[in-house]
Amino acid sequence: MKKLLFSLSCLCSCLVAGAQTEFRHVSFDEAKAAAKAESKLLFIDFYTDWCGPCKRMANEIFPQKPVGDYLNPKFVCVKINAEKGEGVELANKYKITAYPTFIVADATGKEMGKFEGGRDIDGLRTEIERIIDPSKSPDVVRSRYDSGERTPDVVLNYAALVFEEASNIRAKNAYEIAQKKAEKVVQDYFSNLSEADRLKKENLFVYRKYSSTPDTPSARFMTDNIDRFPADMKADIDTIVKDLFQNTMASRLGGHLPFNKADYEAEKAAIKRLRLNADKWYDQPLRFLDEYAKGDLSRFIDFCSSNITKLDKRLQTTMMLGMSDLIQTDDQAVRQKAARFIRSQLADMDARNIMFVAYTLMDLEGDTGH
Repeated sequence: MKKLLFSLSCLCSCLVAGAQTEFRHVSFDEAKAAAKAESKLLFIDFYTDWCGPCKRMANEIFPQKPVGDYLNPKFVCVKINAEKGEGVELANKYKITAYPTFIVADATGKEMGKFEGGRDIDGLRTEIERIIDPSKSPDVVRSRYDSGERTPDVVLNYAALVFEEASNIRAKNAYEIAQKKAEKVVQDYFSNLSEADRLKKENLFVYRKYSSTPDTPSARFMTDNIDRFPADMKADIDTIVKDLFQNTMASRLGGHLPFNKADYEAEKAAIKRLRLNADKWYDQPLRFLDEYAKGDLSRFIDFCSSNITKLDKRLQTTMMLGMSDLIQTDDQAVRQKAARFIRSQLADMDARNIMFVAYTLMDLEGDTGH
């Protein structure tokens, strides 16, 4: 559970810039009339005030330029609070049972398809394309991929299908399993691309979603050739590289990457080579990881106790959620010390995260409790 929360937060950590999705503040009847007048479809975002993933989509995904560039020309976009006003009746009509739920409908309001839950940029677009383009339905995409077709569009949609199927299995760490399966599909595709094709905009999806760590082959190519990408890809590549290394630091602080000192040192060198620390964002996470790299877990916990407030809030939460993965030891005294450290931070923690941190405490304390 706590790993899923972390992974979702990483998926939504991209920077916001440029033109955003145009959600219209109109009634549903007015939205339908606008769709008819403009020869567009309807894109409906059903949300609630208390839904965390809804807020992440609203604050971090829909404001991004690529999302707005995709949605605005094709759809009249509306947000509907499922618990207020006409939203109650509409949620009932469309049989909404989870949030967020996204509906694609024609101009009369007839549902064409729906999907639930937060998505990143590529995932959102892929889900919508499956609904509006018959050639991208799951059965067709699978058939095209199995027949040997390896166009960027087919690979992107097939990887999304693999991810969705794997993430729906009832297994521990299902999200991580899904990510690895989908990433293998994309990395196999990447390995057969020429250098010229690796630099093309049609393959941007490889770097944006399926280059999860700096040592992924596609990520290494991207960072080694960052100045060779076309000018119209520069902003996207710069953002992807920035997010890649920031999310990698967060993964290390959350114990989601097995700590290998050589890999860590290579990442530090890349951060310096790529001049990513101009804003000093990395100063504090690197201090924590340098201390962790010394291998003295008791001393590391002392360091955390004295310096935790120097990390930004997202990284503080990430570390709390992942402390039991960081403190991999049979020394019960050290594990109890880590648990006491976490307990000392609960008063200042966002209430939404306390439930998940409880799992970390149970891992650290075992049956002894406090």
